[in-house]
Formats: sequence, structure tokens, C-alpha cells
Amino acid sequence: MSCYIVSTYQIDLMVKAAMEGLQDARISPAPHATKKWNYGGSFSFYDGKSRVEITRDNANEIGQMLLDANYASVNARYKEADLSPKYTYKDPRQCLTIPELLKCIDNYKYQACEFENWETCKARMFCNSLFKSTATMVDGYEAAPWGFSKPVRAV
Repeated sequence: MSCYIVSTYQIDLMVKAAMEGLQDARISPAPHATKKWNYGGSFSFYDGKSRVEITRDNANEIGQMLLDANYASVNARYKEADLSPKYTYKDPRQCLTIPELLKCIDNYKYQACEFENWETCKARMFCNSLFKSTATMVDGYEAAPWGFSKPVRAV
């Protein structure tokens, strides 16, 4: 498996989605029409010790965490020792759609999973939580049954 350093633009998109929500094409095709997180507040994730809400105040820290994990992965994969540069959040001036963000997270995780502590690192916790929260925004998710004990439609 090969891996590479994702662009800071990709990280900006992930951080923006966590802070502001996603583009909802049903509302408007405009790049700033957003669909907020289903549970009404802002996005947060559990980092192993406490719940971390993503805000403008910690956007640089969250982006740095993601960039550092990506560098750790590439370094582990290719036996290098490159240091990650300082990350500064820059508004990408667009919001991703639900499928775009899901794919963006999958791509990032693929590039960042090669180092020894990936399974327990905060970047993975952030990604898993962002992916799960995003998946709940798929049309029909809320209306779908929580559990299944019989067919929900004719087979």
C-alpha cells in the first residue's frame, strides 16, 4: 500500500465541515448553503479523555493534529523522519456535500493509517466520529428502523 501527504486544502475542508456543517444541494446549489449537524449543535468528538468541540478557536490545533498523523503515516511507511509543517486553517470557501465529505474522510484515513499508534490516536477518533456524524445526514437515515427483526419491505 502506498500513502502520501494530503493537501492542507483537504484538511481545511474537513475542519470546515466539522465547524460549519455540509453543503445541502436540496437547499441550494450555492457553495455556502449548509446543512447543520442533525443533533442541532456543532460537531464534537471524544478524544479518549474528553469531548472536543470544533470551533474557530481550535481549528489550527485540529488541522495540525490531522497533518501530524498524516506525516507520521508517511514517515512510518517509507522509513522517513520528515517533520510536518505548521498548519494554519484557511477557509476553503466551499462546503462539501455528504458524499464528498465521506470520501474525503476515507481518503484521509487511508493516507494516515500506517503508523503504530493510528488505532488509538486522536486524528482517527476525529475521523471516525466525523464519518459517523456525516453518515447520519444521508437522506432516509432518520426514518430508517433502528433495528431489524422482520423485512421492512417486500422481498
